[in-house]
Amino acid sequence: MDAKSPEQLLEDIIGILNNRKELLDKLVKKLPQAHDGHRSFKQYFRQTKKFQSALLVELSAYGDGLAGADPNNAYNDYWRNALKKWESINRTRLIPFWRTLETILRDIYKQILARGDSLPASMQHILLLQLQELELAQPGSSTP
Repeated sequence: MDAKSPEQLLEDIIGILNNRKELLDKLVKKLPQAHDGHRSFKQYFRQTKKFQSALLVELSAYGDGLAGADPNNAYNDYWRNALKKWESINRTRLIPFWRTLETILRDIYKQILARGDSLPASMQHILLLQLQELELAQPGSSTP
């Protein structure tokens, strides 16, 4: 991730959020009342759309003609693996799976933010706010 431009990093995180949204859509259809103890998966779906909107506005400042998201990252690898076993996902297996994905997502945000001054201030601000929101729902947080 260190060699990527800010716009490529934006595309990557938007791509990850696209996969998160697709997964959440599948989860809501399969287990409509399920939640992870903090939020329902419908709430996470709305959060993902909100995150994407903010990132797309930031990305629009870079113009057209970008390469597209890099599908090779820990989040997408774990997500693709789980889809192979989708039929066996039930409530019991769902929560550990979801929490692992959320940990990976937070770690990706942290890796990008660790680049510090090489990122535009506006991008840092958006990613920091989104990371803070993601951390509110992690296991052991004080927010239900």
